[in-house]
This record gives sequence, structure tokens and C-alpha cells, in this order.
Amino acid sequence: MRVGARRVGLWAGGIMLAALGFGLAADGTMAAPDTGAVSRVEGGASDGAGVRPEGSAMSPSQMRMLAMQALDAGRPDVAGAIANALLQRDPEDSLALAIAAKANRAVGNLQGARESARQAWRVAETDEERYEAAMARAQALASGNNRTAAMLWLRRAAQNAPTKGHEAVARDDFRYVRARNPLGVSLHFSLAPVSNLNNGSRREQGTFQLPAFGVVEADLDGTAQALSGIELSAGVTLRYRLGRTEKGHQTDLVFGASTRQYQLSDDAKDKAPDAKGSDYAFSLVQVGLSHRGRWDAKRPFRLSAMVGQTRYGGEDYTRFYDFGGKQSFAFENGVLSFGAGLRRSEALSVRTTDSDRWRADLSWTQPVWDNHRLTLALEAERGVSDSSSLDYEGAAAAARLALGQPVMGMGLEFGVSYGERWYDQGPVAGLGRLDARTTLDATAVIDPLEQFGFVPTVSVTARRVESDFGQYDSDEFGVRIGLRSAF
Repeated sequence: MRVGARRVGLWAGGIMLAALGFGLAADGTMAAPDTGAVSRVEGGASDGAGVRPEGSAMSPSQMRMLAMQALDAGRPDVAGAIANALLQRDPEDSLALAIAAKANRAVGNLQGARESARQAWRVAETDEERYEAAMARAQALASGNNRTAAMLWLRRAAQNAPTKGHEAVARDDFRYVRARNPLGVSLHFSLAPVSNLNNGSRREQGTFQLPAFGVVEADLDGTAQALSGIELSAGVTLRYRLGRTEKGHQTDLVFGASTRQYQLSDDAKDKAPDAKGSDYAFSLVQVGLSHRGRWDAKRPFRLSAMVGQTRYGGEDYTRFYDFGGKQSFAFENGVLSFGAGLRRSEALSVRTTDSDRWRADLSWTQPVWDNHRLTLALEAERGVSDSSSLDYEGAAAAARLALGQPVMGMGLEFGVSYGERWYDQGPVAGLGRLDARTTLDATAVIDPLEQFGFVPTVSVTARRVESDFGQYDSDEFGVRIGLRSAF
């Protein structure tokens, strides 16, 4: 791992070499060498030719600077000697312990490096001390191939950075370690009040065809109407790199797990007294392979194959097999991408059926105006199942704008989409069904509240579905609070 320390000027080498001729005083200062012209005798008179000039002793801060310069100049032995002198003066000198850790790492003593860095963090009191201790700990861990733990300590270093420059060094080192870490970990959390957690209707009545009664308008049960509440979502994705080539091809083993849990509002409990939030809980676990590569620098592609299982309402719901691919083309003014995929689902519950879903999409992304980023997308899909009422074809168009400059310290994104699904069979025999879906959303990334490299996000989503049949009309509104990695 690279050392993100201060760089040495042309004069630093000379100072460092001159330091080899200095003696270490008992108080931990660096004393000027005796010229040999006159012997110093305590209390004796002298003409000054061989007397240490007043002010020639180096202060602890000067010694620390010299030790860092020695590290940068490739002399960990000198840095270690200076750190030891400082620790004789003060065994809880956090900066000296951090220097000792870096010196030990440079000579291959990783256990000593980790121990010194651990002590440096334990006694650190200022941002500078915590930063240097965290950087030393991260460097020792990375050199021992414990890169995931090193990344956590680099986040701590960035959090405690005394200046923007120090923070930038910690972020750069984080990216450097992440690129070389075979294990990638991605976490997500969000909390959201939602108006329609069960995908219920906004109507109180629906259209049905009943034996002996024909087509009727009937009241919807409370559980078929939109229920509001609180959604808690959490998930983790693990990637382990199985192989990578010099030409940019990489194959990963991927594991993912996510869950959405709900708490019903009082209004929802009034509508559906027997319903519980756990009735609508949804969980997913999947594992598979992902491959990224490129035909050349301007034509990257991605392939994936996943198998997984879902649970709904506390019961097994489906087992699925998902295959997908994406090809991109980079042009001078933007990036064109198209993708395709297939998901085959096997029913594990009587509440659903076996189904296949084909999908294809096309998108164009380019900078616009003042370095904003605009994405336009089209999507087509086809669903086939054991139930004709669930067979459909669909198409959608979407646009998304990410502002290039923060507004009041926040990064802003806006999106809009419109799509239609045409079902082969509606609830009335001989009639199909058309659902039109409109979605608006906005996301704010609140950078000023960054903690340990994570920034809070607030997303607002409004969605309306208009159907030929009232029981499928729905509204959904949610405000989601989450976290996103800043680097």
C-alpha cells in the first residue's frame, strides 16, 4: 500500500543525512554533534567553539517531521531510531507511535507495526493523532493482506483528517486498496414512511365477474386496499474476485441478501384489523457469477447468472434463475448501453405461479449544460406464466438528471418515467387489461453530513397506476432515508 505522507523536498535528504550525525539527548531532543575542537565539561568555561549553540536542540515536533522525511527517503531505520527517542521522552506520544508503526512496516515487522498503530490509536487525542494512527493501522493491515479491515481504518482516517488534503490522501488510498481487495462488501439501509406497502388499490370498489351474477362492482376487502406504514430495508452484497486479467476481464462470485420489513400505521390497522406488518415482509437471498470485460477501452460489457429464493409474509415464495448481460459503447459526447435478460421463477407458494420474464433496455447518458448528467432510457418486457391473467407485455420510457454542482451542499438527482403493461386477460372474460404507470422521484445526497465516508440520502418517490379496472388503480408515496458511500 502507498504511504500517503508528506513528500520530501530536495533539501530533505541533506537534513536526513545530517541527522545521522546528531546524538539523542536523554530528554528526547536531537542534540547537535560535538565538533571535537573543544571538550565540553559540565560547568566549565568555553570560548564557544565546541559548545552546542543555544536553540540547536530539535523540538519533538521537529524530530517527528524529520522521522517522516526519513520514511519518505527510504530510511526506516533512521525513522525508527527517532521514534524510539521520542517514546523514551513520552511513551504515550501518539504521533511517535504512528511513526514507529510505519517504520516497522517498512522493514517487514508487521506484528510490531500493528501493535504500535494500536497503541497510537488508543492514546490519540487530536484529529492529527487519530488520522496518523488510523493511516498507520491501515497500512500495516494492507501489507498483511487484510485489505477489508484496512479499508475500515482508512474510513476512520478520512473521518478524522485534520485538513482536506489529508482527507484526499485517505480517500485515494481507500480506492487503491479497494481495487486490490478480492473481497468487496456493499451495505445498504433505508427507512421510509410509505403510503402503499401492500401494492393495494386506492379504490374502495373493484370490477369482478362472478358465476351467476356476471360482471359486478364489489367492495374491496381492507387488505386489498392501500395500507400505509413504515418500511425498514437492509441488504448486503458480497463480491469475491475469482480472477482478473491484464486486459480488464474480471470474474466475481456474488452473494446477496436483502429484506424489507413493515410496521402498519393506525389507519392501516383500522382498514385491515387482522393484518400485520409481517404479512408483507419480503426477503431475498441469491448467489451467482458476474463477469466484466471489454472488447476495447470504449466497449465494456457485463454478464451475470444468479440463482436465488424469495420469502413473502414469512413463507417461501419463489425460487428464481436470472441471466443478464449489458454492452456499452463510449462516444465523445456520451455512452450508449443496451441490456437483455431472463428471469425464470418457480412458485413455492399457492399465492403465485411459475413464470418467465424477458426484458431488454436501451439507454443513453451524456453531459448537458453545466456538467449535469442526463440519462434517457427505454425498456421492453414480456411475462409468461401458468395463469393467463398474469401474462403481459410492457414498455417504458424514463429520463434522469443528476446535477453537476451541489445545491446548498447537496447533490441532487431527478427522475421521471412512464410505462404501460398490457395483460392478455383481465378480471372480465374476453377483456384484456391495461395498466399505465407514472413515476416521479428526487434524491438528495447530503454531503455535509458525511460520517466515516458515508453520506445520508433522502429520496422522495410518487407513483400512480391507472388501470382499466378499479381494483388495480393505485397510488404510492414514500420518503426514504438511506446511506450511500461517498468514495
